[in-house]
Amino acid sequence: MNNKLEAVQRIAGNFSRTIGRQSWKLCFLRLFTIALVAVMLAGCGGKSSAQSTGSGRSSVKENPATDFQYDLTESGDGIAIRKYIGKNGEKIVIPAKIEGYPVMEVLGVSFFSAPITSVVIPDTVTRIGGSAFQECKALKEITLPKSLKIIESHAFMNSGLTSIVIPEGVTEIQTETFLGCANLTSVTLPESLERIYMDAFKNCASLTDIKMPSRQITYGIFISLNQKFLEEPYISVFDGCPKLSLAARKAITDSGYKASFF
Repeated sequence: MNNKLEAVQRIAGNFSRTIGRQSWKLCFLRLFTIALVAVMLAGCGGKSSAQSTGSGRSSVKENPATDFQYDLTESGDGIAIRKYIGKNGEKIVIPAKIEGYPVMEVLGVSFFSAPITSVVIPDTVTRIGGSAFQECKALKEITLPKSLKIIESHAFMNSGLTSIVIPEGVTEIQTETFLGCANLTSVTLPESLERIYMDAFKNCASLTDIKMPSRQITYGIFISLNQKFLEEPYISVFDGCPKLSLAARKAITDSGYKASFF
């Protein structure tokens, strides 16, 4: 800022030395120029500010806490989003903190059938509950956090998602997570993935491309009666995905999948 003031002072000094020998019109022009330069230099020092998700991403405006019903997690060290109650928002940015606590969970059915088009989840969230975004027909895109570990069953079932990138750290795609996502065309799965449950991508009729991890995947079904996972490579996972490219089908088959794509 001192350099800017010095620049203005130099201009003013030059003006004072020449004012005596210039016409009044030229003097007026020089005076106007000095004032304009001073205003422009002062403006360069301004700063802009915006709320951030606190996740190291580009600064974006978070939704206020009043847009959500929330409570403490069972462990008591974070916030669990229970329900979205906002009235005017289509583009949702879940805050990283509420009342000083990190937002750690998006609970089941919290956004069920909400008229939203995009969601950014902060890098404090580790769990997305069952049916959290089910039936969100207008939902086109979602940014999942790097901190995410668990995506429960039906989380995005029958939503309008067009693509999805599952972050590293997620180990399971549970039952019917993306079932009936008719607009879904592209899926990226992490190297950390170990299991894919029955009907996880069933009837994703537009799905053409899927990036599989290099490791072998265990395909199977979750038995709720005894809370166990039963391995079954012939279980339906990608049934009703006829548009998958040959390269995508090969990658899926090479990972251990034995069932149909049609």
